[in-house]
Amino acid sequence: MGSGHDGEIGCQDNDFFVMAAFVVLPNQIPGTLLDNLFRFSTCSIAKFDSFLRSAACTRQSSSLPAFHLGGSEQLFDADEQCRLFLGPASRFCREATSQRVDCFESMCSSLLCLNPASPTQCREFLPFDETACGNGKFCEAGRCVSHTRALATVDGCPQGDDPSTPCEASLCPTYNACTKNILCCQTCNEPNICLLNTTTIHDNTYSVNHHHHNHNYHNYNFNNDYVHHYDMPCCDKTERRR
Repeated sequence: MGSGHDGEIGCQDNDFFVMAAFVVLPNQIPGTLLDNLFRFSTCSIAKFDSFLRSAACTRQSSSLPAFHLGGSEQLFDADEQCRLFLGPASRFCREATSQRVDCFESMCSSLLCLNPASPTQCREFLPFDETACGNGKFCEAGRCVSHTRALATVDGCPQGDDPSTPCEASLCPTYNACTKNILCCQTCNEPNICLLNTTTIHDNTYSVNHHHHNHNYHNYNFNNDYVHHYDMPCCDKTERRR
C-alpha cells in the first residue's frame, strides 16, 4: 500500500499507531493512546491515499454489499486462540487471569496463554475482538465492553471450564477452592470473585507492576518478543480436593 513505518514517513513510532516500528500490547501503554493501536496515523493514511489514487483499478465503482458475520458467538474462544498462538498443548490461563487487577476483563488487553515450553508460565497475546470477557461483554479494541451481540455468560467464568480439567458436578463439593471457582467454574456454578490485588510481570528486560505503569513509554525498551511471562499461581492439579 506504499507506506513504511510511522517513524520513516513523518510520524512518531511511540504514538503506537498500526504502522509503528514495534508491537506492544494494550496494557503496556497509557490508556490515552490505546485507540491508536487499532488505527492508522495521518502519515499512513496520506501514503495509502496517494498510492490508491495512482492505481487505475481503485477508481472503478463497486456495488459490493456491506458484510458482517452477525450473531453472538465468538468465533474462537480463549482456549482456541491460545492453541493457535502456542500450539495444541496451550490453553487460557484462568488461574493467573483471576489474580490480576480487573480479573477477566484484563484478558482484553492481555490474553494469558499457557506456555507449553514452560508449563508453570503463561505468555501474553492480544485476543481477537468479540472474545467473551464477562456476562454480556466482549473484547473490543483492547477493552472489555458491554454489547448486545456479546454472549450471556457468568462474570468470573466468561470462558467456561478449563479444558484440561475433568470437571464433575458430583465432585464439586470435594474440590479445592481454586478448582471449584476457577477451573470448573461452569460445572460447579461457583465462579471466582475477583481479588483487588496486583500482579507483577517479568521478562528478560524489565518488570512492570500492573497497578502503576511507571515506566517512561517514550523510552520503552522493545528488544523482546512483546510477550511477558507470568508464574502460574493457585491451582495444583494434582490436589483437586480439600
